Amino acid sequence: MLAHIQQLLHLFSWKPFDTNTEQGRAKERHRRILWTTLASGFAKLTGILASIITIPLTFHYLGVERFGLWMLFNTFVVFANFADIGMGYGLINMIADAKGKNDQKLIQTYIVSGMSVLWIISFILAIIFGFVFPLIQWEKVFNVTSPQAVEESYAAMWVFGCCFILAIPLNIIQKILSALQRGFSANSWQGLANLSSFIGIISGVYFQASMTWLVFALVGLPLLVMLGNNGWFFYFNREAMGFQFSLCNGQIIVQLLKRGIIFFILHFCGVIAIAMDNILIAQWLGASAVSYYAVSEKLFSIISLIILLFILPLWAAYTEAFAKGDLQWIKKTLKRSIILSLSISMSLGVVLMLAGQNIIALLVNKDMEIPTMLWVGFGIWKIIESLGMTLSIFLNGVHVVSQQAMAAIIWAVFSIFIKILFIERFGIVGVIWGSSLAYSLCMLFPFIYLVRAKILEIKSVGIQKGNAGY
Repeated sequence: MLAHIQQLLHLFSWKPFDTNTEQGRAKERHRRILWTTLASGFAKLTGILASIITIPLTFHYLGVERFGLWMLFNTFVVFANFADIGMGYGLINMIADAKGKNDQKLIQTYIVSGMSVLWIISFILAIIFGFVFPLIQWEKVFNVTSPQAVEESYAAMWVFGCCFILAIPLNIIQKILSALQRGFSANSWQGLANLSSFIGIISGVYFQASMTWLVFALVGLPLLVMLGNNGWFFYFNREAMGFQFSLCNGQIIVQLLKRGIIFFILHFCGVIAIAMDNILIAQWLGASAVSYYAVSEKLFSIISLIILLFILPLWAAYTEAFAKGDLQWIKKTLKRSIILSLSISMSLGVVLMLAGQNIIALLVNKDMEIPTMLWVGFGIWKIIESLGMTLSIFLNGVHVVSQQAMAAIIWAVFSIFIKILFIERFGIVGVIWGSSLAYSLCMLFPFIYLVRAKILEIKSVGIQKGNAGY
């Protein structure tokens, strides 16, 4: 026990370890993962506290229908992560692979090429949004009826759309830093972004600001922080060396788009399958019903945030280790991450299933009665999701993506179908149970198969290298 503590304390070093040996590379990965986890803790903690504190404040300030509208905008934030058509996730693998080969020039070329095409995409989307926005009846999209909610839906959507478009090139910096295994920096900036949003929302409630300001606080203030992050990286970071347009490479852009499309399909289908819950509820049961589901989802999302705190830094580490051939480290790390994620999801899931109603009564509204089967459904869903996320991070890191994308397409279609069927039969409870069923059949079971196949492949490669005298 004492030896493990000493090893952990040894990793608390700002100075990198020697990466010329397999043992040194393993220590350096663990050092980066440790600092990334600590910074991620700051980012996730600010996000969790913001959710816990702002939910009751915004609920009492906005009322049931406007709060449902507010939760829909919170849902739309998820879509902003995939507006770069997956290029951010493609960059993670490509930059991490180049880092594993110590090719600094290629890293810079990837960064500049990726950023350039994202600014072009952002410009095109701005033109489309400006043309389409006045043609849409947003009150019908959000299914709101009160005059105030109808009026606010237009202005708030305009603000959200503008920030959404600017976020495409600006937010990519977070994935670049993750690919470079500089998660400490990425998560520190994310924590500041969450903090700025939290302060903005609290100020909006205190001064009784409109929904438009709340939406700007939600997506606009963090965007300003990301602007600062970009400035810091491109002008004060040795791995970026400024933004040199001369490094932009057409062939690499095509390569990024090809890889990005696969990640886009994978993660966008995930958004369709999960983030569409509130939209489906709004359409079938009304915006008011969104409040009940969204509050429950926010509470249980703490489990996902805590698990991602530990497993997300492994993505780039898996890729870099795979490029260097450190296969033993990959297998040990995967096993430990599975045990950790299941332990967290099971223990916290049981706690929230038992105490969730009391927490909601304390934070939001004593009269907001959440169905018991909704609590149980969320608890089971988080256990299933945690295992799926852990396996997916591993598969992403070792370049098994296209198979995941194929499974995700089936998942998205089946998920929407089963949720609509369950909503009509079981009401709001049917949504979360539909999520568990669809994800288990279409994603979790295929992930288990793909992971086992990849582990066998890794073992085979290790045996061949051993026989070859490596």
